[in-house]
Amino acid sequence: MNRMTALQRKVAYLVILLAMLVPILMIGRPADRFDQNGTPVKSGGELAKLRFDYQLGEASLGNVDPTSAAMNLVLLGFRGIAAGTLWVQADDLKGRKEFDKLRQVVESIILLQPHFKSVWEFQSWNLTYNVSAECDDVKDRYYWVKEGLKFMIRGTERNRRVPELSYSAGAFTGTKLGRADEKEHYRRYFRSDPDEEQFQGGPDPVVNPEGKDNYLVARDWYEKANYLVNSLKIKQHRMDEPLFLSYPYQSLIEYARAVQSDGVQVDGIALASEDEILEHLAMLSDEEIDQLYKSWSNSCSEAWETAYLQWINEYGRMRLLATDDTHFVLEDLPQEVKADADEEGTSVEHVQRWRTRYLKTTNYPMRKQLCEFERRPQTALARYQLTEGKRRFTQLQDFIGARDLLRQGLENMEGVIKLYERPDGSNGILVDEEDTVTEILRALIMYTQSFVLSGEQVPAEFPLKDLIWDNPDPAIQTIKQEKMEAFQRTYGG
Repeated sequence: MNRMTALQRKVAYLVILLAMLVPILMIGRPADRFDQNGTPVKSGGELAKLRFDYQLGEASLGNVDPTSAAMNLVLLGFRGIAAGTLWVQADDLKGRKEFDKLRQVVESIILLQPHFKSVWEFQSWNLTYNVSAECDDVKDRYYWVKEGLKFMIRGTERNRRVPELSYSAGAFTGTKLGRADEKEHYRRYFRSDPDEEQFQGGPDPVVNPEGKDNYLVARDWYEKANYLVNSLKIKQHRMDEPLFLSYPYQSLIEYARAVQSDGVQVDGIALASEDEILEHLAMLSDEEIDQLYKSWSNSCSEAWETAYLQWINEYGRMRLLATDDTHFVLEDLPQEVKADADEEGTSVEHVQRWRTRYLKTTNYPMRKQLCEFERRPQTALARYQLTEGKRRFTQLQDFIGARDLLRQGLENMEGVIKLYERPDGSNGILVDEEDTVTEILRALIMYTQSFVLSGEQVPAEFPLKDLIWDNPDPAIQTIKQEKMEAFQRTYGG
């Protein structure tokens, strides 16, 4: 029989309740720390930390104007309607180019709906493309491009399980910096920020913590996106999965292109300008210049070799998933396609149909051919000879020396290009690689004009005359005409 009085029982119950309340308060303590943008960081009790890890809840109502209609909706529990109202305002401010106010509204939206990926993409695009275009100085434009990238990085930090945002961070880093009209400046600033007072000649660590080339940083972002899709099995809704998974490997190809087009570099200068390179070369002996060009040629070969091996051995051997959940491998041999079909419980024709489709969608054979072509030692030697020949022609007016180097380079290039002749009589390099054809035509123009400028007759036969110079293909002849007119505008004649 319980001998406790009613008062004693009540006191005991109260003590038990208080004892239980302490761990509940500790476990359920809300997030109490925020970053400089007002975004909650991992803090508080265990439940708050779990909510942060799994992105299951919000710790803020958003930095909404307390006098606005949106705040009234938030307080009434209509968070979605409030965000919709702010989206209308954002679209209106964008149209009126009131970018400062737009930025404030977008900050409110992401605090209300931080897991709505469109707002991160919208504002990143807006800062990177629209706001930057309003600036005249290229350094100011780069600042806003960088702000757009930083905003996207914030989005990936708040949405660590959204592969589309990591993909977008890679696309901004690779495409915007690498293909813009100002790409020479942007790629240099990415590794050596123009704000020397703050970054002391190094990169902004928020966007480039390791000081790498923009295409290699883009690859890192694409790899993060692929990890979410491949390892964590999170579905992305940007594009067909086989194409989505190709981007880290495409970035290596773009990096190899960039190393090749950047040319020889000056020690201590990130992506030196043409004038800086020429000034540096003027101080070197012929032997030192030759060694510098050979070093650059080796760097190109290494970059193309890496891109080639990753493309065929990593991406080419990856088990990809078609839209109907059929698995296939791009580099499969016929017997391997049959094994895949047996495993999938479908026909060889069905697997082969998907494989053929994605070979075209990803431009797999063309990119493989490009890497294979550029990684060859003979191609690297030809690139070196053509580049040095052009320098001697344009900078030193050494037409005889330029002619010898250009001829050697054209002969080597002809030997490699002929390896890509197809059964139908076409040539894979001439059909698929317009940039290569353009560079060869520039070299051919300088080679033939070296005779004219020396008062000599152009020989009846020379390397690549039949294959490219006199090729009747309208596309090749159009490029030839354009480059000839450009040469005449520069040098007369």
